[in-house]
Amino acid sequence: MDSGSFCSKQNLILVGFMGSGKTTVGRLLAQERGLFLLDTDMLIESKVGYQIAQIFARFGEPYFRNLEKELFQWLKTSVRGAVVATGGGLPIHCENINQAGKVFYLQMEFEQILQRLSQDECDKRPLFQDIERTRILFQARIPIYEACADAMIDASLDSADIVQQILEIVD
Repeated sequence: MDSGSFCSKQNLILVGFMGSGKTTVGRLLAQERGLFLLDTDMLIESKVGYQIAQIFARFGEPYFRNLEKELFQWLKTSVRGAVVATGGGLPIHCENINQAGKVFYLQMEFEQILQRLSQDECDKRPLFQDIERTRILFQARIPIYEACADAMIDASLDSADIVQQILEIVD
């Protein structure tokens, strides 16, 4: 696992709205650096045994947000040298995420996200069920993503180009 000049003790944390490519970019970034990818939504699904939409339907959003907070505490105190793809709401509900690593905000326009996501992808995201409400949520989250980011990356680029931009920053 060659990490070059990158400090292998530092996590690389990807934030952004649902559908902005955090998991896809995270996977490529982890492969490029020989690191593990931790996707917070997938970790929560593994712990609970339900998909995110099922967790929201069965237990409600507050239960899910508590799981996110618990997971974030674990990431902050126990995980080093990983790529972390966060759920879109994690930076909103978990303060000071940059204490867990270097934060990259994958910026993308809402219309681009809508074009990118299939109906099946939208169906898996509970907060995407009402597009106008989701658009308002998107606008409200932008300042929070910007405030926690160490760097902002144009997520409308090709995933490989996004990874290269991130690597230029951490090297």
